[in-house]
Parts: sequence; C-alpha cells; structure tokens
Amino acid sequence: MREALRNVRSYALVSTVTFLVAALSGYLSVAATASQVGEIVAQHEIMIDRGLDVWRVQVSEPMPVQECEALRHIEGIHDAGSVLSQESAAIEAFPGSSVSSVRATPGYIRIVWGLDMAPSVGIGSEVSTLYGLRSESSFQLRAMASQNASMNIDDAQLLPSTSRMAGANQSVVVASTASGMTGECLVEAEVGARSAAENYLLSEYPGDSAVSPLFSDTGVGRSVDEQLQHRLSQWIPFASASIITLMILFGQFGRRADFALYQLVGVPKCGFISMLITEAAVTAWLPFAIGGLVGIFTQYANLANGLVVTEAAGDYLRVAVLLLIVPLLGLFIFWRRDPLSWLKGE
Repeated sequence: MREALRNVRSYALVSTVTFLVAALSGYLSVAATASQVGEIVAQHEIMIDRGLDVWRVQVSEPMPVQECEALRHIEGIHDAGSVLSQESAAIEAFPGSSVSSVRATPGYIRIVWGLDMAPSVGIGSEVSTLYGLRSESSFQLRAMASQNASMNIDDAQLLPSTSRMAGANQSVVVASTASGMTGECLVEAEVGARSAAENYLLSEYPGDSAVSPLFSDTGVGRSVDEQLQHRLSQWIPFASASIITLMILFGQFGRRADFALYQLVGVPKCGFISMLITEAAVTAWLPFAIGGLVGIFTQYANLANGLVVTEAAGDYLRVAVLLLIVPLLGLFIFWRRDPLSWLKGE
C-alpha cells in the first residue's frame, strides 16, 4: 500500500487528471440522468393532468349511460363517465347571468377535473369568479329553455381551475345517477395502460364511432419508455467509462518498466494486486463515489421519484462495475510477459 501511494505521488499529473475525470464521471452519471429523466417524468405528469390518458368515445347513435359506466370494470381502465344533459341556465340572484348547467355522472366530474371524489354539485372556477360563488354557497339555478324550471343549490363545492376540457370552468355541474342515454363517454386509462385502453375501445366501438384522445401529445413521444430509450444521458456512462478505461490503461502501459522491476525483485502477485487496488481506490473509486454523492445532493428533488432513482442508479452502477475491473487489467496485460522485454522498451 505504501508503494501504491508513492506511485500516486510520483505520477501526480496523471493521478490528478484521473481523479478529476472519475469525480466528474460519478457526478454526471447521477446528475445528468436524474435531471433529464426528472424532466421527462415531470412533462409526462403535466400531460396526464391535461388528460393524456383520457379517451373520448363519441357514438353515432346514443348509448345507455350504464354501458359507459360498465367500462370502469375493464382491466386497464381507471374511470369512465358521461354527460346526461347540458343546457344554458341563469343564476336567479344575478339577472342576465348565463352559465352552462350540466348533469353528469360522478365519473365524468372526476375525469374532467382530475378529482379523487366527485362533489354532488360543482361550481366551475370562472362561474365562481364572475358571480362570487364559493363552496357551500346557496343559489337558485334556472334553465333558460323553461322559465319555470329551477333548481335549489345548497351543497355546491368549488371545482379546481385546472379542468381538462375547454369551457368546463364555465359550468355548474350536478352529479346524477347513471341512467338514460348519452352520445359521449369519457374513459381514463390506468397509469401505463394507455395503449391497452385505446385498443379495447377501438375494438368495442368500431365503424361510425370515434375514439380520440382528450389531450393530443405534441411532444417528443407519448410514452415515458419511448423518451427514456432516446435520452442523451444514457450515453454518459459509456463515454465516461471509455475515457477512464483509456486513461488507466495508458497510465499502466507507461509504467510497464516499473511492473517489470516488481517482477524481478520478487513482488508476489497478491502484493501487485493490492498495489493496483490501492491506486484504483485513491485515483478512481473514491473520486467516483464522491462525484456520485454530489450528484445525489444536487438532484435530491428529482431523485424523490422512483423511476428517476432507477435510471440514475443503473447508469451509475454500469460505470462503477467497469471501474472495479479495469484497474486490475494491468495484472493480466503486463504481469505475464517477460519482464526483460519491458525493460528493453519492447
């Protein structure tokens, strides 16, 4: 070990460069991967919030609402819902007011506003802003088409402004039981089952029916897997490992005369291995570990996601495994050859 540390000092420039490259490689293997994968995941989550996994089924002939509701029990489908009726209405306390009065199944409300649980009555954010209505506000809603038809609203809840459908925030939505007929059904796929849900809907509603995504992805890919397969950061481990491997092997090749002397003076193989391991630990393994820890610290927020951790750990370990092997190549490349040939410069 003492001889290994003396060698590190003797070849200070090579050791320093190797140390810095290894530290940078460890940092980039974690930080670059975590940053890019974290961005992919964040973009995908935004698209899911906008309705990427939601399909709109529009049928030429009205279908029973129960048929739409039954889709919730199909494997790969998370939720389903439809509109029972939609008409213009006025809030009696505000003469001249105009809102959209919607009766829909709870599944429709959950899908459009991304809720876990649908309220019995929901107030769109734009309606709330225009007329000052809040959760638990009481008001009367009168249908425009019939002057005598009105509805007392007592238990309304304010809906979030991030609806997945244009114009939905201008409505007052009443959750109703699944009965009657509908011409449109919204279907939300389970996470990761988007394609399976689409294939099922296309097989169930062929011909004149239209199955279309609620939100069309205009990015580089609809699937997280597709984006991960083409991410640039996956080449960082290959580039890092290649550079470090070349530096270590060229460094060992430049010291072949030293290795020959070790053989001539009777240094055993175990001692030679111990020396190589010590040098590798000081110039490559330790800085690579330090760089990885710095990468974890700087990308802590992104690494809270399980997929980001998996990808970053995979990239880091690929380089780490190679770093464990490469420094010992000197044993097989330089130890078995006639030491006198090395001393002669052959």
